[in-house]
Amino acid sequence: MASPRVLALVLVAALGLAQVSAVEVYTPSELSVRNGTKVRLPCTFTSTEVISSAASVTWSFQAQGAPSAVSFFYYSNGKAYPGKDAPFKGRISWAGDLYKNDASISIADIQFQDIGTYICDVRNSPDIVVTPGEIRLRVVERGHDYSNRSIICLAVGTVILVLLVFIVITDHLFWKEQKSKVLKPLANTENNQRFPSDCSRTTRLLYQNVRL
Repeated sequence: MASPRVLALVLVAALGLAQVSAVEVYTPSELSVRNGTKVRLPCTFTSTEVISSAASVTWSFQAQGAPSAVSFFYYSNGKAYPGKDAPFKGRISWAGDLYKNDASISIADIQFQDIGTYICDVRNSPDIVVTPGEIRLRVVERGHDYSNRSIICLAVGTVILVLLVFIVITDHLFWKEQKSKVLKPLANTENNQRFPSDCSRTTRLLYQNVRL
């Protein structure tokens, strides 16, 4: 049987864990960007504690097929410490504001070698991080990336074009039918005027030959 001292220590530890709150980190699951452009990797967070000057942000990168992630950016006490090693040397900049719960960064001149998973880890003691945010970055060729807005505009334009063609064809058929309805009685009237109803077939043929 456990001693009262051990039970007391376990109780204190349990109460301490119950009072520890967590930092919740939020990032989009995936981003698509054209090569050679600049991309902002958004990362926001919530914390029950007041954001202090000791709060810090660490960004890591795991390339496709790599077994583990490697840290390449660190921010703390209002200062950014971008990695000086390849492949991000000279291309990383701080784009967030910890006092606004923003831990975003920007990467310039995106290349195909930058494809992979980016991990945002925020620390704000005494809160602990439950799960860092992860972003899967996809890089595509310039001129081959079609956004949702472009696809929607293309679809809407196609629908409008089809409707216009349908309206033109319908209008043409309508007026053709109306013209036929008008010309048919006129033709009948003309025939009636040329050939009285009491004329025989032979008389009509003779009449037509004389006109010729």
